[in-house]
Amino acid sequence: MRRYSYDEILSILKKHDGEAFVFTDADRERILADKGMQEQLSTLRKYADTIGAEPIPTLTFSAFSRFELDGDRTEFQSLYFRHRHLLAAFTILYWLYGREEDRKILEDTIWAILDEYTWSVPAHLRGTGLTTLQEDGYMIDLFAAETGEALAEMLSLVGDKITPIVRMRTERYIDERILKSATTPFWWNSGCTNNWSAVCSGSVSMCAIYQEKNVERLAEILAFCIDNLQSNFYRGFSDDGVCLEGISYWTYGFGYFTYFADLLKKRTGGEIDLFLDEPVKKIALFFGKCFFPGGATVAFSDGSARGKYQPALAAYYHTLYPEEFAMPAPSLISMNYPQDGCARFALLLRNFVWAASKITTDGKPIYGTYLFPSAQWYLASTERGIGIAIKGGNNEEPHNHNDVGSFHIYKNGVPLLVDIGAPRYDKFYFSNQRYENFAASSRSHSVPIVNNALQKNGKEYKAVDMTMDESGVRMDIAPAYALAELSSLIRDIRFETASGVTTLHDTFTFTEMPSRIVERFPLNTEPVVSDGIATITSDGESLSIIFDPTVFDAEVSFELVKRHNYLTTKSALDTSDNFRKVYLLDLIVKEPKTTTEVSVKIQ
Repeated sequence: MRRYSYDEILSILKKHDGEAFVFTDADRERILADKGMQEQLSTLRKYADTIGAEPIPTLTFSAFSRFELDGDRTEFQSLYFRHRHLLAAFTILYWLYGREEDRKILEDTIWAILDEYTWSVPAHLRGTGLTTLQEDGYMIDLFAAETGEALAEMLSLVGDKITPIVRMRTERYIDERILKSATTPFWWNSGCTNNWSAVCSGSVSMCAIYQEKNVERLAEILAFCIDNLQSNFYRGFSDDGVCLEGISYWTYGFGYFTYFADLLKKRTGGEIDLFLDEPVKKIALFFGKCFFPGGATVAFSDGSARGKYQPALAAYYHTLYPEEFAMPAPSLISMNYPQDGCARFALLLRNFVWAASKITTDGKPIYGTYLFPSAQWYLASTERGIGIAIKGGNNEEPHNHNDVGSFHIYKNGVPLLVDIGAPRYDKFYFSNQRYENFAASSRSHSVPIVNNALQKNGKEYKAVDMTMDESGVRMDIAPAYALAELSSLIRDIRFETASGVTTLHDTFTFTEMPSRIVERFPLNTEPVVSDGIATITSDGESLSIIFDPTVFDAEVSFELVKRHNYLTTKSALDTSDNFRKVYLLDLIVKEPKTTTEVSVKIQ
């Protein structure tokens, strides 16, 4: 991996100072002329007409203070992100069509954002929200960095067309709130390996490329942020390129890496090309392996099972790696606007610019078997539309759930054996009370409950002796429970690609007589249980869970535990509340022995 010193970056910047790197009228005309973009352009206009007809919201102190007072972050953030949605929608519309009425709403929105007390959100002020003024050195969190990037990119598109005082005030606030603090030590640039590292470093650097006129200061910011990405962000992925935070956070974190790396490459005339760094290609190609037929996605950690390709990232990596990253079929690409509940400007803009001319009627059929031994993930799907995801890992992964040994099953894009995903994002979920939350605990996952014990949180609670091949996975997940009497829990999951049948075989070995074993299966819909078979039907697809009585030496039974209207967050790209029903189907071994085997067929 090539490293870049401040002096080298400065020399390169001076050499390419006059080269164009912003989006141009040619990009705009290409979007408007592209038939594949018409659906997205239409939904953009409809969305803008809806939100533009409402008053621009005021970010009140009562909403701001709620996170500190009762842990709620949704009231403030719904107002905060409304500003960002207005900014993104009306910037893109004004750039594309130049309508005067769009400019007026855009300028009022910019003015409201500049009037905000801080661009950080209360949840990220880490307990100082009501006791410390955010002045002088402003804290840069995810959303402050994104706001600076959005305003800077807005100016690159339409800055010469908006009222001078709005433009000048925007430039001043970008400088004061972002650029002056760009190399200040924050936790995300001091060893952080998760999505914060890329979102903040990428956004701050893009801000600097667009707005910093002092080339020495620009070189200092770029040297600082590039080093953070190369030294820290890459380490957040497994050696085989897996984003352990889940595919939603791949889209978020690696997305911002992509937007920045592309802009940096253009600004430096191709002399600084982070896409040549050795880990990048593996991480990029991982994206194309996380989708199942019909568009479902891997839902480990705080991921979401019902995802589609973001057009910008699919188009970009298809262009960069055409032989290895095929453009997916249009049905698997999210073409509605805005797609993103947090109004991430860089993504929303590039969903037009990068995807224009790339959306075709052709597309790669999504199926295959992918082994990730470093991450301990197994992903497989078939031409019949059946997919399975299995993980080992440990219980201290990014956005962790206690889910060692869990697995999910999909059919034609419908999650049938599920992970419920992220719960509501509030103060308590990101505290030492995290594993009291149903979604984060092993109670909500397809893993056993042994002697009434759940899996524990920590890196030492993990899968061991894991092996995998094309047919499936074998691992010992006993260490995840830390039960002295449980000497091993061998979980063997086989997937027959020809038939789509999954066989789960668990072997429990105890040093003393156990009291109870429960095999748990989380479901989206209520199952019908009859004669040892549980049948689940959802969105026209069905799945049967069948236990094999020949391997049981004890009495077993199915039991249904209902949880209605569980409050979750939609995804990393949309942290708004989402109510959903969850059903827990338990296969109970009532009088297990010191060696107990459980075998289940899922088809």
